[in-house]
Amino acid sequence: MNDTELQLAPNVDLKTIKNQALSPKQLNYASYSKDQDIIYFLIHNYSNYEEIMWSLYKKEKDYVLSQLKNLLFEISKLDKRLTWDCQIVYERYKKAYKLKHSKSTWVN
Repeated sequence: MNDTELQLAPNVDLKTIKNQALSPKQLNYASYSKDQDIIYFLIHNYSNYEEIMWSLYKKEKDYVLSQLKNLLFEISKLDKRLTWDCQIVYERYKKAYKLKHSKSTWVN
């Protein structure tokens, strides 16, 4: 694994994570569906996204999007009902690439 490869944590207990992700203190965005909240919770708390995001976003768009797509595919394998919302989340990250790529130049 290289330093910009996204990985989902092993042995994810989705039932426990759903309870954590949907607790009132975790819900930040009223416009997202519950499934999207779970997906974002998994990305930010049960993958290495937070640790590598700025290194990742220094890479070319195709590479970044392929890493995000792979991570979201792994998430959708946990529960097939998350698949549609994973696609929606992917489109959000796709739209945000340019800004995050730009911001990454300011981070060592």
